Parts: sequence; structure tokens; C-alpha cells
Amino acid sequence: MNKVLAIDMGATSIRGILGYVENGDLKIEEVMRLSHEIIEKDDRRYWQWDKMIDTIVDTINQQTDLTSVACDTWGVDFGILNSDGELIDTPVSYRDSLHTSGFNKVKEQIDLFELYQLTGNQIMSINSLFQYMALKMHDIEKYEEIDTILMTPDLINYLLTGNKYSEMTIASTSQMFDLKNRCWRIDLLDKLNLKSDVFAPIINNGEYVGSTKDTLLPNLTNKDLKVYSIASHDTASAVSVTRAFFDPDCLFLSSGTWSLIGGLTDEPVLSEEAFASDLTNETGFQGQNMFFKNITGLYLFEKLRDELAVRDGKRMTHKEADGMTVEAKPFSYFMNIAEYDLDNLSVIDSIREYIAKTNQTQPQTTGELLRGIYESLVFGYMKTVKDIERISGHNFKRVQIIGGGSKIGFLNQMIADGLNKEVVAGPDEASAIGNIVGQLLALGEWDSIEDAYNAVAKSFEYRTFTPQNPDLWQERYAVIESLLT
Repeated sequence: MNKVLAIDMGATSIRGILGYVENGDLKIEEVMRLSHEIIEKDDRRYWQWDKMIDTIVDTINQQTDLTSVACDTWGVDFGILNSDGELIDTPVSYRDSLHTSGFNKVKEQIDLFELYQLTGNQIMSINSLFQYMALKMHDIEKYEEIDTILMTPDLINYLLTGNKYSEMTIASTSQMFDLKNRCWRIDLLDKLNLKSDVFAPIINNGEYVGSTKDTLLPNLTNKDLKVYSIASHDTASAVSVTRAFFDPDCLFLSSGTWSLIGGLTDEPVLSEEAFASDLTNETGFQGQNMFFKNITGLYLFEKLRDELAVRDGKRMTHKEADGMTVEAKPFSYFMNIAEYDLDNLSVIDSIREYIAKTNQTQPQTTGELLRGIYESLVFGYMKTVKDIERISGHNFKRVQIIGGGSKIGFLNQMIADGLNKEVVAGPDEASAIGNIVGQLLALGEWDSIEDAYNAVAKSFEYRTFTPQNPDLWQERYAVIESLLT
């Protein structure tokens, strides 16, 4: 029996999950969960890198009878290595505010629609290209020392095996990748006067990277494991085990810290309409193109909960917050979340400022504050789906919700009503399951991704939500639509 370990890394926590097939069912077991934070040092924002790597090493060492290990992570972030193969600096978080200066510098040198046509990515200041430019602008000594840039999961694979590769799904989040030809955009980097010879060769997902017998991590004692690339961008990994991967009438919604909502297309969509709608293209599992939008997600709800704890001197449990949200008056306010960098601002103050600016009525209760965040997310989903359907010329019938948000039944019903589509919710650990499936496919456990999907579908619980009050949501959408531009 092949037993594999998925290291599934999110922007607020990482998990270690074992996976294997028993009597035709996919079994998973969580063996590690670590919360992590962004650390501010010298006016920069860094990941708790050593803490994460030490935990990954400990987790691997504690397992027996493992066949392989693989890692998936959030997108856009990377590490920089010198000519000796050593990290020059702790990896910086995409939430570092200096990246905006990199974005502004790039914007002076290239038209943003041209950049979109070259890379297909939604233009966001967090993207790797702008991080790279900011690094050159603000720390030229470290920039000059760079010999290799590796995206986060590729960096972990390098530490595990000593081999440097760039897996294509994570590379496709960088704004430096050619989605059609699946190679680095050397022409773009040269035009921007950025080093273009520092990127590792592109490999497909499902490829063998190396063995832990060649690890660079001295404390790793479990040294006979295969390491696979899988779909190492967590979104690509998650989407690979959804119905959207096979059903052209199904959208996906990865609901977590970020919300990523969209569908699959045969080719990247690089039109001016798609650019104007802030839609992105990224490479998915087995080369499928994912056409979707990144929207701030449940991070905002949790940040609001944190602020309310400070204000009220008591932190609500999730159950208490959900209860207040359900009982609150609907549609008390709407906020266009995209207008604010709420990572660096107070959510409560920003809500009240936006409401005053748009002549709405201020929420009267904590429940109304909380519910308005959920409703604002759903209205953002509604606009995005309308944009995707208009640009693609295809109307979708259902959406599958994956990630932590798939467990929030009240929110899932809102989404079914707002989109007026059937919602299938689950699995919540989709990224880790996709990671496990990628490894087991590489090891020959199934003959095809279809066989793997069928095993996943019968192994985990799903909930279905059908529209109950779509007209109310459409009426409210018509009122606030002008604010969604």
C-alpha cells in the first residue's frame, strides 16, 4: 500500500495529512497542524520560515511506512538563493507593503494590458513580478547576489532533495510566466531590466523531483522518500478534485483566506474585457487553464472578529459569531471590499467610512456588521460570475465550494441564492486531497484522474444547497451594482 504525506501550506496555517487507498476509498489522517504569523522586522514582513521548515521536518521524521511526500502552498511568494545554494534572506510575505512600489515601477515601463496579454494574470501588487522589482529597488545588494529564484513549494522541494525545479502551476501565479508556451517570460524580464537567468527549469505536475536521501536539511532522518511536484499551487491542487475539472457547467469556489471563483477553459482568456474585469488565468492540474478571480475571502471576517474582540474585551467563538450572523437583519449594508487594503486598515473603521461615503445606513448590531461582510462577499461573487459568463458566452448551472468556507452552511445558502445556482459544498481539505491524489496518481494507484475523482467523490461527505430566495438577492444586487465597479 502506498502511503503518502501532503504538506498543505496556507497563508495562516500549514497541515500535514497522510493519505492512502483502502478498499477503494481514499483515507486521510491529519498528523500536523501549525498556525503561523507574519513577522515584522526592519519594516519588512516575513514568513516564520524556520518554524515552518522545522515543523515539516519533524512531521516527516515522525511517520513510518511513507512512500512519498509533496508540498502545495499559496501563490506568488518565493525565496532567493545565492551561488552556494543558500537562502539570501528569509522569504518575504506577499502582504509586505513595499511591493506596491514595485508595481508602480513596472507600471511606468509597460502598459498593464500588454502585461496581461503576456502573462494572463490579474494585475495585483502582490504578484511575484512586482515583488521582484521591489526587491531590486529596495535591497540592491541582495538582488545582485541572487543566483536562483524558487517559488515557495519549489524551495521546499529543493531543501528536501537538493534539486531545483519550477513546477508550472505555481510558476503561473508569478506574472512572469508564458501560459501558452509554459515557459518563463524572459522577454518581459529583459524589458524590465530584471535578471532573467535566475529561474529553474519548468516541470509538469506529477513529476519526480528527487529523494530525501539527498536532503539539505540536516535534521531530516526519514531519508528514503520520493518527492513529487504535484500541482503545487494550492488552488490548482484543490480544483483538480472538483466536479469543475470534468463538468463544463460547473464553477469552482475555493473559499478560505482568499476566495477564488471561476471555471476551466481550453486556452487562456487574454481579451481586453477579461483584463478590465480583473479576471486571471493560471495553469491548473495537467495543464488545464483556470479562468477566475482572486477576491479577499474569509480573512476579512476573521479580521473583523479580531477587532470586535479588542473592542468588546471578549472574543466570540465561531458558533457565537455564526449565530449572530444568522439572526441579523439582511442587507443592512454593502461594502465594496476591493476598494480597500484591509490588511493595513481597520475593518470596522473602513466599513463605517464606506457606508458614510455611499449614503447607506450604519449597521446597528454586531450581527449586522458580521452579516454584511458575508453579503458583500456574495455580491462580489455575483459580479464575477456575471463577468465570466458574459466573456465566455457560457452560463453555468452549479458551483462546487471547497476549502474551509465549504463548512459554513449559512454562507453556502447565501451563495446558492445570490448566484441562483446549485451549490455543492466539500471537501473542506481539498488542497491536501488534491496533493495526495497527485502523488498517488504518480505512483500508479489509479489509471486516470477520472478514477481518482470517483474515489474522492465516494470517500467524503458533500452537502447540496439549492436556491431558496434568488429574487431578493437580484433585487438587492440591482440597488448596489453601481458600487461594484
